[in-house]
Amino acid sequence: MKMPARQHGICKRPGGVCLHYTLQGQGQPLLLLHGLAVNADMNWRYCGWLRRLARRYRVITLDLRGHGRSSKPRQIEQYGLELAQDVPALLDHLGIEKTHLAGYSLGGFIALKTCILYPQRIDRAVLLASGWVDSADALLFKNLEQWADNFLQHAPYRSVLTVFDDAIGLPNRFETWVEYQFVQRMNNRHVLHAVVKSLSELAVSRAELAQLTIPLRLIVGAEDPLLGAARKLLEQNDSVDFHVLEKSDHVRLACRKKAVTLIEEWCAPVSAG
Repeated sequence: MKMPARQHGICKRPGGVCLHYTLQGQGQPLLLLHGLAVNADMNWRYCGWLRRLARRYRVITLDLRGHGRSSKPRQIEQYGLELAQDVPALLDHLGIEKTHLAGYSLGGFIALKTCILYPQRIDRAVLLASGWVDSADALLFKNLEQWADNFLQHAPYRSVLTVFDDAIGLPNRFETWVEYQFVQRMNNRHVLHAVVKSLSELAVSRAELAQLTIPLRLIVGAEDPLLGAARKLLEQNDSVDFHVLEKSDHVRLACRKKAVTLIEEWCAPVSAG
């Protein structure tokens, strides 16, 4: 049977921000959040994950504000918590009460914050190439802000992954090269600066994480610098279903069929019921 074509739409938010989204497939809703400096197509469609997931779920992809075909305000206050608040706003726009949620890299941090703030809107969640950032980690947020300022001032480029003091090794040359292409070639410098400067608002406290009740699966590559952040999440909440995929880094995880299989399987219990 031929799969229905993707539908495109716009969700209007306060401040004149328009969020571009797509719908494809049938079944339980599954909302996908992409990573920093890319867009929904690059993160989910080009690797074939969208088409595969749409065979089983009603898949919603969102271009995060500041990315893709969504609005790109330059004010820092237009990001931060707004990135998480866009999720229930989009669900309201679509008339969806609850959804499965999956986020990659930055999308994973947004997904985790969304689970904390709006648990009544999420059935199950999957974080990929992501982990946990303690809201009390002042040094990390200082490093993130310094990275953003250096980027705006055209300082010599270094990967944003290097700001994580618990990184499992430095990003490899391939990861850094791919990130450089996305960050430098595909994004407005002022917009990306505003996004990164706001990210401290997405942090989650230890107390919040301990109280998380939404079934959560965490998938990370064995060679991903964020493996340390992923392990910290597991240490704070041992109910998290944790998977480390060998021969995968922060970029190559998006090419692993095993990762998309883990998404399908994790969301299946609710959709099957």
